[in-house]
Amino acid sequence: MSIPVILIWTIIAILLFRHHLNKSEKSISEKRKEYYDKLSASTVTRKKEIESSAFLHLELEDDFLKSLNVDRKKVDDILSYKEKELLDFSKIENTDLMLKYGTANITRIQLAEENADVLRNKLYSLAKSLFEKGDFENVIIVVKELLRLRDDRSKTYMLLFDSYKELDYTKEIKELILEVENSSLPMKNKLLKEWQK
Repeated sequence: MSIPVILIWTIIAILLFRHHLNKSEKSISEKRKEYYDKLSASTVTRKKEIESSAFLHLELEDDFLKSLNVDRKKVDDILSYKEKELLDFSKIENTDLMLKYGTANITRIQLAEENADVLRNKLYSLAKSLFEKGDFENVIIVVKELLRLRDDRSKTYMLLFDSYKELDYTKEIKELILEVENSSLPMKNKLLKEWQK
């Protein structure tokens, strides 16, 4: 091959590379502009009331929690969350939240989301201690409440699966596997693989 042919191919490759680079820079620039436009609009959005249906509520009965064979302080701590606001907007970006509810609500939303996270951790800890004591029926009740409170951590599903397994609930195990297969859980493949063992 002669030098002019190599030079021509090199120039064509450089031109193609520049074309694709400009195209991707334009796309990034458009996305950035869209984001900043949305952010700008969200800062002037008036405060709007958060609809009551958006709030989560601890539905475990006081008597049920108090009847569990666990530390009373742990139960009282969990019960205190019945008085706190709980939200889970983890699937919504902050700019979208500001657009929907106004910037003035962001602190309230963040506090309510933090409350929900702390409560989920406390309930998981409760369920884990019940599991270690062999109280599998009550583990199932607590974990189902966790799932209702939108806990999508794989360890929560694993605890439910293990409790069903300890009680030989084959029907419930099959339903749980089907539910996870049809979900968009981040770790669903890992969970399903673990359950196949």
